Amino acid sequence: MGSSKDNFHGMSKTGEQFLAGVYHHLPSILAFTAPHPNNYDRIQPDTWSGAYLCWGKENREAPLRTACPPGLPLDLVSNFEIKSFDGCANPHLGLAAGIDGLRRHLKLPEPIESNPSDHSSKLKRLPQNLQESVESLSADKVLHELIGDKLVTTAIAIRKVSIFLFLFLACLISFFIVLVLNILYENILFQRLTSDSHIL
Repeated sequence: MGSSKDNFHGMSKTGEQFLAGVYHHLPSILAFTAPHPNNYDRIQPDTWSGAYLCWGKENREAPLRTACPPGLPLDLVSNFEIKSFDGCANPHLGLAAGIDGLRRHLKLPEPIESNPSDHSSKLKRLPQNLQESVESLSADKVLHELIGDKLVTTAIAIRKVSIFLFLFLACLISFFIVLVLNILYENILFQRLTSDSHIL
């Protein structure tokens, strides 16, 4: 991050602009950093995963967190975290948004120092499911231009198939669970009726 005492946020101007680009496009890049419907079960308030659009210094509840490891002077930033990243993420496409911050010299808003949930009325909620992040990516013309329209369009199509298959399998599993429970119930009921008739 190019730590710098000259910058109010404790990072170089280049570092701040890069992070500002990620911040600005965070709802859209979730389609790359959280590309599976199950990812959104983890991205919830009060779980150290970052559910509201904000950033913070050493704030583990913020989706973007700047860090200052032991040994560095306070307020100097060594790196930042994107909480939505997990094993399914594409880090290259996720971090590409930082280039837009460098190109347009974007600036960060004021950091959130406390739990973002306490500011939920003022902060924007990040996409709560893959469908919402796909919609954000579809509307983000800057990322279309930056990454390439063909690549983004292909990624969106793949995400939509993932959503369909996830919902289809969920419905299929629910159907079989109901079917099995119904069969078990009928068997139990039949056994009780036959045992009662045998007693009579």
